[in-house]
Amino acid sequence: MLYKAYIEGLVEEQVGESLKQNCLWNLEGWGFVSNTFRALEGRYLDAPLEDLGFKRVWAVGPVAPDTDAAGERGGEAAVAAGDLSAWLDAFPEGSVVYVCFGSQAVLTPAMAAALAEALERSAAPFVWGVSGDGVVPEGCEARAAAAARGMVVRGWAPKVAALRHAAVGWFMTHCGWNSVREAGAAGVPMLAWPMAADQFVNARL
Repeated sequence: MLYKAYIEGLVEEQVGESLKQNCLWNLEGWGFVSNTFRALEGRYLDAPLEDLGFKRVWAVGPVAPDTDAAGERGGEAAVAAGDLSAWLDAFPEGSVVYVCFGSQAVLTPAMAAALAEALERSAAPFVWGVSGDGVVPEGCEARAAAAARGMVVRGWAPKVAALRHAAVGWFMTHCGWNSVREAGAAGVPMLAWPMAADQFVNARL
């Protein structure tokens, strides 16, 4: 599929050549080992695909890191894993919604307003990770903090630690592959809000 996208000019020129070479190397292989899992992609694992050269695929996931590596993200976490864990400790098992749309997806003000209203009306405790350019409607953060049931984390947050905390029962996600894999590894159900690219396929699966 990626190679087809390259051929059809759907991949930006600056990454196209390296993507093409990676796809060609993959097609030379005898098979594929993929960080996926049968519950998600069983029908593809059972029937090798043409765009994988009809090679066998072995699922070895979902595999995710044990801890978050803030240093690899170009800076310190906006909130330490220990601080987030301590905040989550106050809530019953499976009661908190963790909201995060990755580092690239940015909600429009209208989308952010709709999400904030939904979180407030649900009365569910939540952690909302907001990327660097993300917006949070005025007053939402203060009201959540005053009610002691919401935390807004601006910048990079320890997602793996949050998903593995017993209090987190739901993950609202854009369904990027890393997020799907990390939620699967943590056993946390996903509330899917795909925004681009493979996220729509991931959400359907």
